[in-house]
Amino acid sequence: MQVQDNSKLPQILGGVRRIFAEPTRTAVSAIALHQSITSLAAWPVKAPLTGDEIKASIDKDVFAALLVLTLADSGGWNLFDRSTLDSMYKETREVFGKLPRSFTR
Repeated sequence: MQVQDNSKLPQILGGVRRIFAEPTRTAVSAIALHQSITSLAAWPVKAPLTGDEIKASIDKDVFAALLVLTLADSGGWNLFDRSTLDSMYKETREVFGKLPRSFTR
């Protein structure tokens, strides 16, 4: 099983910033970071970002896009199980609400 190397993220995200304009930059960054935060205890990420890595990698735009992507991902697996879906959405929002940020809310 492969585990991502988070030390590569600054280089990857720097390249994304150089290559893409908005809104593509935000979308590609969110996709690159999609498996970097444990948003559900039932599905822990193998190599989650540290607080400092989160602050360095996630700006306000990427934060919003990453939250939406994360909600959509768990929602897609549980779309027809309303109680599980609601529980997962709540847990994900709580996790994102507690993430360290380098930007103002």
